[in-house]
Amino acid sequence: MAKNSDVQNLARLHLSSGQNQEGGFMHTLGYRFLYVYYKELIKDIDSIIVIAENQRDDVIGFVSGSCDAQKRLDNLKRKRFKFLFVIIPIVFKNPRIILSLLERNRFIRQDINAIKYGVTSGVRMEYLAWSSENRSTSSLTLLKVWNQVVFSLGYNSIRGEVDLVNKGVLNIHKFLGARVVEELDTKDGRKRVIIEYTKN
Repeated sequence: MAKNSDVQNLARLHLSSGQNQEGGFMHTLGYRFLYVYYKELIKDIDSIIVIAENQRDDVIGFVSGSCDAQKRLDNLKRKRFKFLFVIIPIVFKNPRIILSLLERNRFIRQDINAIKYGVTSGVRMEYLAWSSENRSTSSLTLLKVWNQVVFSLGYNSIRGEVDLVNKGVLNIHKFLGARVVEELDTKDGRKRVIIEYTKN
């Protein structure tokens, strides 16, 4: 399980993972944002972040998520000004990002007219990252372990989002037993699906 001393590694790994895959948005907000984000997640009692380490104890992969997606959205809503402060330099460098930020803020505030970006209730798997320097099938094991942790806590289903451009990621989830339960079109032109694992 991730701990406070892993925050830097989580932020760096999310940043590098996001830069090496199609789609994605959070990595575009930069390292400082991701550092603050994961620092908040580590403190959140509903967060589950399972990490993989190599023999040198370097973090080479992680799966993050929340046992309560609704609470996570509420927490993000309360902390949005804290996050805004750390992304101001990014906005100055890339003003076009403002529209995406406004849309996501509407989603976080649960505006009835907001575009749906993902899971808003129940257990939500949020992010899978794996170091490009440590290619192996261990990412499958990491996903299995994360699911087992959630199910061992008494939950019966897990949902998450996958952008369709990441066919490999979607295939991994399907291989592990997830099924597609909903299709989404985001305002920035991405097509994504909501997947669900059920306890069996």
